[in-house]
Amino acid sequence: MTSRPTATVRLLRAVAAFGTVGALALTALSGPASAQTDAPATTGSSTIAESKGKIKGSVKLEDGKKMSHAFIEVWRKGSEDETSTYNRWKYKHKKSLSFDGGGKWDYTIKKLSAGKYRLVLEAETKDYGYGPQSYKKGATVLSGDTIKVKAGKTTKDINVKLVKAKKEMTDVQVAITGDLVVGETLTASVAGAPGGAELLVTWQRADDYTIVGGGKTLTLTPDLAGATLEVWVSVYKLGWVPASAFTEVGPISTAR
Repeated sequence: MTSRPTATVRLLRAVAAFGTVGALALTALSGPASAQTDAPATTGSSTIAESKGKIKGSVKLEDGKKMSHAFIEVWRKGSEDETSTYNRWKYKHKKSLSFDGGGKWDYTIKKLSAGKYRLVLEAETKDYGYGPQSYKKGATVLSGDTIKVKAGKTTKDINVKLVKAKKEMTDVQVAITGDLVVGETLTASVAGAPGGAELLVTWQRADDYTIVGGGKTLTLTPDLAGATLEVWVSVYKLGWVPASAFTEVGPISTAR
């Protein structure tokens, strides 16, 4: 059993592997940033129009402090027949920006196809972190408000005031129950999380980190026979520093 203070790198690797990294570019209007662009998969006027949607807004801190860095994660809703880590919300892109004492980030997210999106934002000063925080409410993509983007149109005024992460989670732990047999279901339980916290749970193979599921339960399929599995839980709550924990079980058997 291992507990770690933050889960950003491991969680992003997990959700990026499970989803599809999109062709997005973000431009910071109040400071330097390097935009990332990708050509659309096909050509033609309809495809070009589909990829010209935008989201515009601003990021501030609740106490008016000046930011040194800011971050935005962009998530897009998948279709009913797609599989993604968190209720078909698929991780698309993360953008960071360095400030020279800036108190506000006016941002534009470009090259979006028509669809439904959610944003998760963070910022830093020299002394504190703010967020993670979804647009309007909550701390993760699961609790955020959905932003609709139309083909070739700009969705404006997506503004966020970030809450300072003042408290720390010091004893987050995760345990797995269930029989390690193909066809059975494993359940992850979490201890040490503050009341009302949001939990993001990821299951993966321990040998190559392939993501095999998301959520508190996992049904063991035949392709998992012989595998050792890790379950990672990342815990988020507004006003708290995020924390993570993981444990592993295995190998998975084909018979009792």
